Amino acid sequence: MKTIEETLKICKNENILTSYIQSKESEVVDILSFFMDQEEATQLMLEEERALARTQGREEGKEEGRSEGRAEGIAEGKFEGRIEQQEISIQTFAKQFKKMGISYEECLKALLEDYSDFDAEKLKSLVEKIY
Repeated sequence: MKTIEETLKICKNENILTSYIQSKESEVVDILSFFMDQEEATQLMLEEERALARTQGREEGKEEGRSEGRAEGIAEGKFEGRIEQQEISIQTFAKQFKKMGISYEECLKALLEDYSDFDAEKLKSLVEKIY
C-alpha cells in the first residue's frame, strides 16, 4: 500500500493525471493495488518455478552422474578383469612351457608375440615368477 501512496504522490507532484487521480482516487488505488498484487503473485510464481526447476535439474544431474559413474565403474571392472584373466593365462602357459622343457627365453618370446597388447615388463615379471 505504501508503494501505491508514493506513486500517487509522485503523480500529483509531477502533475501527471492530477485531476483524474483527485476525482477517482479510490478507483486508481484499487487498480494499482490489483496490478501490484498481480505482479507480486507473478513474481512469487516465477520464483517458485525457478526453485522447482533448479531442484529438478540438480536431481537429474545427480542421477546422470550416478549413471555415468556406474557405467565407468563397470567398464573399469571389466577391463581389470580382462587384465587379471590375461595374467592367469600367461602364468598357465609359462607353467606348461616350463613342464615341456622350453627355455625361459623361448617361453618369453612366444608369450610376447601372443600377448603383444599386454605390458611387456609385466609379462616378463610374470614369466620370471614361474621360471
